[in-house]
Amino acid sequence: MLTQDEVPRPTHPRSLSFYVAFVCIVLPLYSLAPLAWLYVAAFTAAAFTTTSPQWIDLSWTSHFLARVALVYACIEVVFSLYHFYIFHLVTNSFLPLIVDIHVLRRCLIRVLQAGLVQTTPETLEQEMDKFEKQSIFEALPFDDPRAVDFRNCLRTWFRGVPFSEIRRADVYAWLYWATYGLPFPGLKALDEVHRAALQDAMQLLEYRVGCEIPEGSNPDARPYLLRLDPISVWARPFVLYALVGLGNLWLRRHLARAYSAREGSFGDMEYIISAPEGWNPSPSSPAPIVFLHGLGVGPLQYASTIKDLLRAVPDRPVLIIRQPSISQDIFHRNHLRPMDKQDMVNTLHGLLESLGWTEHGVTILSHSNGSIPHAWMVKEHPQVIRRSCFVDPVVFTTWEGDVCHNFVYRPPHDAITLLMRYFVGCEVGIAQTIQCRFNWAENTLFFEDIPQGHDPRFARFYLGGMDSIVASARVKRYLMDHGVQDGEGIMWDATGRHGEAILTNSKQIEEVLAWLAADVPHKA
Repeated sequence: MLTQDEVPRPTHPRSLSFYVAFVCIVLPLYSLAPLAWLYVAAFTAAAFTTTSPQWIDLSWTSHFLARVALVYACIEVVFSLYHFYIFHLVTNSFLPLIVDIHVLRRCLIRVLQAGLVQTTPETLEQEMDKFEKQSIFEALPFDDPRAVDFRNCLRTWFRGVPFSEIRRADVYAWLYWATYGLPFPGLKALDEVHRAALQDAMQLLEYRVGCEIPEGSNPDARPYLLRLDPISVWARPFVLYALVGLGNLWLRRHLARAYSAREGSFGDMEYIISAPEGWNPSPSSPAPIVFLHGLGVGPLQYASTIKDLLRAVPDRPVLIIRQPSISQDIFHRNHLRPMDKQDMVNTLHGLLESLGWTEHGVTILSHSNGSIPHAWMVKEHPQVIRRSCFVDPVVFTTWEGDVCHNFVYRPPHDAITLLMRYFVGCEVGIAQTIQCRFNWAENTLFFEDIPQGHDPRFARFYLGGMDSIVASARVKRYLMDHGVQDGEGIMWDATGRHGEAILTNSKQIEEVLAWLAADVPHKA
């Protein structure tokens, strides 16, 4: 009988909904630019034609609507050239990682320790100290369920092939990418320090998987290497970006009129803030809420949620951080300049400090990719975080590869995955942020780093059982292994999909708002 790590991964044939969405939505939008080129060419040819056969009527070029269409087509033509230009900018925007070998080794030990035992943060710290002294783990037996489970998860990075088909050279390439973000040049090409570090990492990994990985390489098990693999960008028309831009502009104006919100900036960070008159930060005052949105079209996709939030917490400020690089804000100067960890952390902390919010703390609400800057703040400035609410977080168990595979590499097979890929994953700014700037060590959040993570008053995790991006069952298991209680800290919706908890009028959004509105005193 095959063990779990040897069972072939199921394939997903394209469903009828895939073809319906492709023909009715994606193809028409994708075709607008080529059709615009054809229209401009046809109009130009007709305009310069002096004689033509009687059966060809060129009078259409003089019609008003034809000239309006020409103006629009010219805009699409020019925009397609600009889009092609920035696509090539993005493909050449590679940045090597700045790494600390000791920090990465400690991170690797924490990754390999995950799932071995059920722990609390205190016992985990003791075990980590023990591992540091020993330098290595004791090897797990090959048939140990924990080794089998880890092998099954690890093979996701290697295109899901049975673990026995993965070879040593491919694992070295993956480890070298995870450590340095660079192509693996081969062990012989490395200096002694880097070679020893990589071999040590391989030894630790082999102890965790319970076996030695065979020599050689396997083209079918070539690892996924974000930052190094070719970037995937799908063209989209000017009109789509224009609608997104106008929608976000309308939302900002609406929030200003209806909720007295104002726009502001701090350094390169732009935000929307709504604060009740007379509110002042103090140990007894309700904590301000900072909202970090996910990938998509920015605050616009959360319009109803933002309005519900402002109505639910009229007694405290709400700060919405704008992130143009993941919001399809192609006309923004920072569309192709996503903030790295240090810039984001320093700027956001500086903004909170300028508002007077750092002394008594804030509540951070994050959704999906917004959990990445949330995690950065938790790790760098835990004293500033009074409460944390993670909805569909992508920062836990990142070493298992599900988020990268599901969002970047998995071929779309139904309407939802196709539309998510076209409208979100393959937009040029989002693709650059995710595919060119990915750093798994920075983006990973370990439970023990979360302030008061065991107390459901101070930390909440909302997960959907049918999430197509996050392996939510794995995240739930990881959190429960660290003592978080299902139904208290973990809010599990067995039928919930990615985004439903915060994007729809569901029962969970009511729970999210009620939790955010609760008045929890600051712990000094």
